[in-house]
Amino acid sequence: DDHTKARARKMSAERDFTMLETIGCGAFGEVFLCTLKDDPMNTLLVMKKLRKTITMCRRQALNVRSERDILVAARAGNDSQQNGGKKRQEQQRPVQQTAAPLLLPGLDLKDWAVDIYFSFQDDEHLYFILEYCPGGDLMT
Repeated sequence: DDHTKARARKMSAERDFTMLETIGCGAFGEVFLCTLKDDPMNTLLVMKKLRKTITMCRRQALNVRSERDILVAARAGNDSQQNGGKKRQEQQRPVQQTAAPLLLPGLDLKDWAVDIYFSFQDDEHLYFILEYCPGGDLMT
């Protein structure tokens, strides 16, 4: 599993990914189109790079953590469905209670969230490596 590999070896944005282009910039960081360097298929991915100082300064740490937890929970649902309903070998940290009120009863999260493949950090940034969905911006 990708999350297990990320934990076994500390990932690095510069060492492990090839940046192709900037998709967007926001108040907390940037979003890039990238590929994993050791992927022979050169699968397009999205790297969401958040500045820790700004995230902490604006008291958004809980929101960022909740975003990650929700994406991981949605991925766990996708993996479970692909494995015939069997539970994943890896135990994911449960989604925090603070995220639960945002979900509507009967909402199937996996249908509305992109896959998260990796999440890691360095001294200055938090990184989410996500599924690339061309034209996936809900604002345009």
